[in-house]
Amino acid sequence: LNYKDKKECESLHEKSKLKVNKGNHLWNTLLDYHYGEMIKRFNDMDGKLDTSKDFEEVGYLLRALWRENESGLRVHDTRVKGQISEKDFEEYEKKRKNGQITNREFEVIKEKYNNPYIFKNSGIYTDLLHDTYWKTWGKPYQFTFHEFFHNIDDLISRKYQHRNRIFEYYNEKSKFGKIIIKDVEELREIISGTTRLDEINNLNNKHIKAYLYDIIGGASEPPGEYGSEGGFGHDYNYWTKECRIGNREACFEEWVEECESDNANVCLEVRLAFEVFANIAAVAVVNSEALNAIKKYLPESYEVFVDLLEDMVCDM
Repeated sequence: LNYKDKKECESLHEKSKLKVNKGNHLWNTLLDYHYGEMIKRFNDMDGKLDTSKDFEEVGYLLRALWRENESGLRVHDTRVKGQISEKDFEEYEKKRKNGQITNREFEVIKEKYNNPYIFKNSGIYTDLLHDTYWKTWGKPYQFTFHEFFHNIDDLISRKYQHRNRIFEYYNEKSKFGKIIIKDVEELREIISGTTRLDEINNLNNKHIKAYLYDIIGGASEPPGEYGSEGGFGHDYNYWTKECRIGNREACFEEWVEECESDNANVCLEVRLAFEVFANIAAVAVVNSEALNAIKKYLPESYEVFVDLLEDMVCDM
């Protein structure tokens, strides 16, 4: 898009707030209360940060992104403890003890059992009780929004696929991943005997710290170094398992021919970009302090995030 087209597109969304759409899929599956609360958080975003002008832009772009994709969002279940039931998990524990499955296989199963939030099969699983009352590392609805933004990313990638532009989409994601890794590497640079990573480590507010740790963890070597701090975020198995076991679909089959080949780094960059996009979008809606910290400590990543938002809203 040229500058004029983009400004024209943005002006259409700038002052527009979201409305509750009674009777749609989300109204019925999230229940009217939770759906209404999430829409309210979208509409209350503006002006909460020190850099309110920039934040207002993120606010109206995210609302526009939601508005354009809401009809395609799906919730598979709102009362889950991961993807595996407690009864099935106990059976898997017995199989591991009996040597019927390996420890590595069991760890993958355990991750699915422990994670009550996941995007899968073009929709999300979420535990709303957990997400609205468990607030040690996140704000209410933060994890649910995170999975919804994965859902939106998937819907938009399908539009690019339909228009034979999927490589363009993943190219942009790969570039975003490289910028994130660059930002994280700069956090480790020693200036006057200390690093900006040390500064992050000394933050007291877990609501701010958690999402920085998750991003830093995904961009570190080995991946997940910080992401699993305090039991929060994605660990080494998450960041590497698809590439390691050759799960081509999870590594974006259209983009990476063989995850275990030299393209594995590209796969990780794209995966990192998808996760960080969902992270930043979610904190923008409900956790303004964390968004401010992301902009402070990962400035280039934040700028690219805003650029991606503009493209996702105005290019489709």
